[in-house]
Amino acid sequence: MLAGIQKAGIDLAELAAVAGLTSAELKKPLTEAQADRFFTAAYERVGDPAVGLFLGLQPMRPELFGVVGFSAMACSSFGAALERIKRYNALVSACELDIQVDGDEAVVGVRYAGPERPYSRCRLDIQMGTLLNFGRLFTEREIVPLRLTLAGAAPPYHARYAEAFGCPALFGQAQDAIVFRRSDLRLPL
Repeated sequence: MLAGIQKAGIDLAELAAVAGLTSAELKKPLTEAQADRFFTAAYERVGDPAVGLFLGLQPMRPELFGVVGFSAMACSSFGAALERIKRYNALVSACELDIQVDGDEAVVGVRYAGPERPYSRCRLDIQMGTLLNFGRLFTEREIVPLRLTLAGAAPPYHARYAEAFGCPALFGQAQDAIVFRRSDLRLPL
């Protein structure tokens, strides 16, 4: 996320100061309150409510996926990697994944614990984009989801979802999810 914020042309040291943090603190795990201040400041500074689409889908260096990503990289398939991400995210992140395979579809639901924040939609967009980005990078295949299901009303930038993910985006749905083909889960890493 920090790399993406820098790519957007934002000075991390300045942003950290706005959030009451030092640059050194950004290199360590943040408390929930520190992370909230930082992400609120970042979201406000960027000024584009669709920024999560950019951040989640931009090319990433493998080492930036962190400990959860490293454990997923050791899996034999994209589906096994998603299951491992689900398991370890529950330990180190407020992000929870729910994976349901039904027929030819694999629905990967994404939700964050805690109260609604100004950047909540952005954070969900980043997570869904990162999951797709991970799959594309490590399977070396151009995975295209079947659709996105998104809770809540369509935002003014709703057309950008289809452009970013290459699939329909349905709003007003029961959950935030990225829907893959079941066959995508079998793709080897």
